[in-house]
Order: sequence, then structure tokens, then C-alpha cells
Amino acid sequence: MIGAFEFGAKIYYGDPRFDVFINVGLELLPVNYTLGEALKVLRYGMPLILQLGILMMDNSFDVVEDKADDPTALLTKIVERQDLIIKEANELLSYSQDSKMDKGERREKLEALYASL
Repeated sequence: MIGAFEFGAKIYYGDPRFDVFINVGLELLPVNYTLGEALKVLRYGMPLILQLGILMMDNSFDVVEDKADDPTALLTKIVERQDLIIKEANELLSYSQDSKMDKGERREKLEALYASL
């Protein structure tokens, strides 16, 4: 962003369409700085600006909630899902054996079961 601003400021300096953006950038620095000095300070300050941005994002995105984690929660969900799948497969198997389903019907029911996974 700083490189793009520096490039644009050098090319469009004096253009009334871009004076607003250049003046906003120059307002951050002392009044007696020329455009070249302001861009040099901005370029040298880029690592500091980048570090501050990273620090700000790191402290906002990676905030850990203060709650006790259940170490078996994921395992419990997996086991419950497997129990449900086994139950549905057993129902399908017993139904297909009792009603003497043809292969096409059995295949459709199995595909529906797999799709629900």
C-alpha cells in the first residue's frame, strides 16, 4: 500500500483529482515536510506500520475464549454419528430381508444412506 501510494503520489502530484488523497497522507506528517521527505519517512516507517498492523490483527483474530474444553466432545460426536449410521444400516438390512426388495430398490436406499453421511 505504501509503495502504491508513493508511486501514485509521484505521478499524480498536482492533479486535482488526487490532491485529496495526497493531502490526507501529508497531514500525518509535519507541515514543513516536502512530498519527497514525507514519502521517505513513510517508506522508512513501513516496517513499524506493518508490525503494528500484524500485532493488532493477531490480538483481535486469535482471542481464545475462557471456557473449559471437553476433551471427549469430538469423540462423543463421532461415536454418536456412527451409532446412528449403524442403526440406519441395520434397519435397511432388516427391511430389505423382510420385504424381499429387488436390487434396484436396495441400491437406491443404500445410496440415500451414504448421501446422508
